[in-house]
Amino acid sequence: MRLFVQTLEGNVRKWFKGLTPTSIDSWTVLEITFMRQRGEKRDHLYYLTEFGILKKRPRESVIDYNKSFNKIYKKIPADIKPSQEIAKVAYVKSFEPHFAMMLRESRLTTLLIIQDVAIDIEGNMIFIEKINLEPE
Repeated sequence: MRLFVQTLEGNVRKWFKGLTPTSIDSWTVLEITFMRQRGEKRDHLYYLTEFGILKKRPRESVIDYNKSFNKIYKKIPADIKPSQEIAKVAYVKSFEPHFAMMLRESRLTTLLIIQDVAIDIEGNMIFIEKINLEPE
């Protein structure tokens, strides 16, 4: 840990040196404490804006997109977080029109279920594409 302290500068070093000797007993505790104190601190509206412009990229898998979508959604503070209903609409609209239509038609109840169905739809589309490409 002494080597780690040597890499810190300014207020971060002062904060670290101010910790009681027994407050950090593992690297995991250090990481959690450090990130809470000095981690990413962005304006809350930044996350709301990011959430509003999220779109699934053409070659991005639905699983990867779900991770990105959920990560941003979870970072939005509760007092400005869009409701589940708004999140569902934003999620569906972030796909290309044909895919979004399939999700809308399924009339699903929760964001988690919609995300699971989106994974299934993608899998079905990949399967159909492979069948169509196979020689007869």
